[in-house]
Amino acid sequence: MFLWLPNIVFQLSTPYWLLTLVVSPVGMFCAVLAEKKSLIVLNLVMFFSFFLVMLLGYVINGVLE
Repeated sequence: MFLWLPNIVFQLSTPYWLLTLVVSPVGMFCAVLAEKKSLIVLNLVMFFSFFLVMLLGYVINGVLE
């Protein structure tokens, strides 16, 4: 989630958030090989963080209007 800080806090658009879509599946694969369920879950959260942040943005925008 730290990759979102420049976009949300500083309003500075950076493409680094795209790394979550590439690195997270690799991390999930490694976690499956290591049989670590906590790492599998955390990598899933990291992969879907884009959608979670979008949902949170829409909810906040809907409440404030």
